[in-house]
Amino acid sequence: MLEKQITYDREVPLTLPLSLLTKQYVGVMFRKLAHIGIEKYYTAMIIIEKAGGKLNQQNLADEMLIDKASVVRMVDYLVDKGFVVRQQNPGDRREYFLVLTPAADQAMTEIRQAISQLNELVFASFTEEEKKQFWKAIGRINDTLSSLPAEEVLFEYDPKTSPARRPNGKKKPI
Repeated sequence: MLEKQITYDREVPLTLPLSLLTKQYVGVMFRKLAHIGIEKYYTAMIIIEKAGGKLNQQNLADEMLIDKASVVRMVDYLVDKGFVVRQQNPGDRREYFLVLTPAADQAMTEIRQAISQLNELVFASFTEEEKKQFWKAIGRINDTLSSLPAEEVLFEYDPKTSPARRPNGKKKPI
């Protein structure tokens, strides 16, 4: 586990502490959900579930702010695992909606529980007011960044580079 002290420093880009937190959070979730075998694609399953069968791959890419090729790999992986099916849109036979399978429905209960438990642990030392302030601060940072001119950056997820797929089983150095 990463044990990097995170403190405010004007010269450190905000991406560094946020990246460290993300890596730690994803690492804990990876371990909690290892028996399900979905790695970090539980986020896609949550988005698909919320859409209730009315989400295609492009919509998923837009929701996750990732490139289309990454979504194809992600969805193919979830299909291969038996968590997602592509169902043809009866109104447009060229379009396919992403739908969770009954196996995914069972996994979603564990996913929601794991997220809830981890969030409880993460915020255990916070007062209710501090939790509200944290989310408010995150929202304000997002609002500020959203108002600035920027290039669109789409993140690419490649299952070949995930820790579970590495030949030696070791994680990439940070």
